[in-house]
Amino acid sequence: MYKKGKKIMAIVLLLVFTATCVVTEGFGIGRSIAEAAATNSKTISGLKIGAKVTANSLRVRTKASITSEQLTYEGENVTIKKNKKITITKQKLVKGVVWYYITFKYEDTTLQGYVHSDYVALTFASAVEGTITASAKINVRNTPGVSDDYLTYNNTKIKISNGKSVTVKKEANANGKKWFKVSFTYKDNVLSGYILANQVLFKAEKKVTVTASPKPTVTPEVKPTKAPIQGTITTPAVATDGAATIETGTVQAELLNVRQLPGLDQDRTQIDGKNVQLKKGTLVYIFGRLTNDNVDWCYVVFSYDNVMLSGYVMAQYIQ
Repeated sequence: MYKKGKKIMAIVLLLVFTATCVVTEGFGIGRSIAEAAATNSKTISGLKIGAKVTANSLRVRTKASITSEQLTYEGENVTIKKNKKITITKQKLVKGVVWYYITFKYEDTTLQGYVHSDYVALTFASAVEGTITASAKINVRNTPGVSDDYLTYNNTKIKISNGKSVTVKKEANANGKKWFKVSFTYKDNVLSGYILANQVLFKAEKKVTVTASPKPTVTPEVKPTKAPIQGTITTPAVATDGAATIETGTVQAELLNVRQLPGLDQDRTQIDGKNVQLKKGTLVYIFGRLTNDNVDWCYVVFSYDNVMLSGYVMAQYIQ
């Protein structure tokens, strides 16, 4: 009887200790549990993502660990108040737990350190691109939470694989876990749904060097020409009579995104504050082609709501 009592007491103490560790990282907020995440540590640098603190008082660590020393300033531990704006410059995944390395203002001084991602919300001032990190294909849900409300396409449950590119649209908390609503391409269609936040690694910002910045003028008479050499942006060919000859194509995807520069992590082209998407069959005028990060792009001009716009689209969806 005595031994049984000691065993029960030991279990109670262990539970109390675990609960204390969970709560104190972000005062007043429970820490989420990782589900189905990759076990290896991964770090993404070169980020510049706006965010804000959601905990009442958030501790800043010197390393990506709940047992790491707390960041200090002038001999005092640093904590960040709720709704404080911060910038995420690194993302680190450690055994299914996501940490953000941030920069922030503290008493008129810029400081840096690690914070637990559960107590930080993205502000989505610009598009947040990412890739899936998981040891197996993951389900996508219509609503955040562990349930049977799975996203389907033609009555087939959608699963996405490790390395798949996604765009993070919003985030939510459900059942003690953080979820990201993401959009992605699936059989030439753009779909969206919820996945666990620790299954997404953000994409670093990339500087794209463009060999030219053409300012095309579309002529009434369009004469298709042979495709320009890939890897460079070319201006329209000029015939002996002085008329420009322009290659044309049509959109093959159901909805095709248009970007301001060639790259999956580049800003989308917008009109009246809304992202531009070209419907299948839309005619485009091709003014150049290039390859960036192993993806082929076309620089196109097109009519959209009776306005002539231009931008970059993935070449594989243009014929």
